[in-house]
Amino acid sequence: MDTTEKLINNRGPRFIILFYLVIVLLSFVVSVLISSSVSKKAFENQTNALLMLASGNMDVTQIPDESQIKAGEEIFSEYGISSDMDVRLYENYKEFHKEVFLIIFFLLFFIATVWCIVSVFMLVKEYTKMEQMRQKCICISEERKYDEAYNDYEFGTSLRLWNSINDLGEKMEYCTQKLTTEKEYIRDFLYDFSHQIKTSVSVLRLNSDILASVENINEEKKNELYEEIISHIDDVEDLVLSALKLAKMNTGVMTYNMAQNNVCDICKRAIRKISPIMGKVKISFNCSLEEIIYECDKIWLCEAIENIIKNSVDHSECTAIDVMAEETVNAVVITISDNGKGIEQSKIPGMFERFGYKNENSGMNSIGIGVSIASKIVNAHNGEIIVKSALGKGTQFQFVMLRY
Repeated sequence: MDTTEKLINNRGPRFIILFYLVIVLLSFVVSVLISSSVSKKAFENQTNALLMLASGNMDVTQIPDESQIKAGEEIFSEYGISSDMDVRLYENYKEFHKEVFLIIFFLLFFIATVWCIVSVFMLVKEYTKMEQMRQKCICISEERKYDEAYNDYEFGTSLRLWNSINDLGEKMEYCTQKLTTEKEYIRDFLYDFSHQIKTSVSVLRLNSDILASVENINEEKKNELYEEIISHIDDVEDLVLSALKLAKMNTGVMTYNMAQNNVCDICKRAIRKISPIMGKVKISFNCSLEEIIYECDKIWLCEAIENIIKNSVDHSECTAIDVMAEETVNAVVITISDNGKGIEQSKIPGMFERFGYKNENSGMNSIGIGVSIASKIVNAHNGEIIVKSALGKGTQFQFVMLRY
C-alpha cells in the first residue's frame, strides 16, 4: 500500500485534512477580528495623543487624561476631530489593518500547516506499521516464517499490539504442532490397533467358517474351535477397552476419585484379580506389604498394578513375581519384580509408548498397551514408573509416588 492509497482509502488522513481546512477558516476569521480590534485600539490611541498635543502637553510619553483630551477636542472641534471619531477615516488605517491581519493569519496558518503535516506523517507511519502487522498476520495464517522486527516499535500501543501478534503467532504455531502431533498419534494408533486386532479377527473368521462348512466335525474338535473363538473374542474385548482407556487418558478427560486408601489392600486386590491367570501358567507370588495410607484412586491404581503384573506374566517367561509396598518420608513405593528373561536396555525407553512393547511369539497379549496405561495412571498420582532390568536376571518395576 503506497502513501497515496493510504491517504485516499483511510478515514484518518481525510479527517485530518478536513479539520485542517476548518482551522484555516477559523484562523482567517480570528485574524480579521483581532486585526480589527488591534487597529482600532492603535488609532484611538493616536487620536488621543494628537488631542493631548493640541492641549499644550508636549510630553507624549505620558498617558493623556480626560481633561487634556477635552481641551484638545475644544481646539479641534471646528475640524471635526474628537475622541469618538471613526478611526477608519485615517488614511493609513487600511494598510495598518492589512499588515496586522496578514501577520496574525500567516502565523496561525503556519502553525496549522505544521500540525497537519506532522499529523499526516505520523498517521501514515502508523498505517505503515499496521500494514507490516497485517503482512505478519498473513504469514502466520499461511504458516510461513516471519522476521520479528521491533525497530519501529519502541513503546506505546503499536509495541503492545506487535507483542500480542507475536504471542498469537506462537500460540497458533504451538496449536498447529499439537494438532500435527495428535494427528500423527491417531494415525499410528489406528495403524497399530488395526494390526493387533487383525490376527484375532482372521482367526475368528476362519474358525467360524470351519464350524459352518465342515460336516461331521467331531465334538472334541468343535469344542477346541469354540474355545479358541472365545479366547480371541476376549482378546479383542480387552484390546478395545484398553484402547478406549488410553484414548481418554491422552485427551485429558479422565477423572480420578482421590481419597485416603490403604495401598496394601489395593495391591492385594490386584493380585486376587490376576491370580487365575497366574494359576494357569504356574507362576508363584511373594508379597511384602506394609499398611500404607495414601491419597489415590484405588480403582485406577489397582489397574496399574494389575497391568504391570500381567505384563510380566505375558512377556517375562518368569516363574515367580514379587510385590512389595513401602513408604519413605515423602513418597510411597510399590515394587513389582519377576525372575524372567529381562528386557534389553535399548527397549526400556519405548516401553511406555502405546503398543510400544511387542513380542512376536505372544499374539495379542503382547500389545504393550497396559504398560502405557499404568504409566499414565502413576503420572496422575504425582509419580513415575522406574524400570530396572538385566537380561537373564528379571525385571523390576517401581511405582514411585510422591506425597502431595
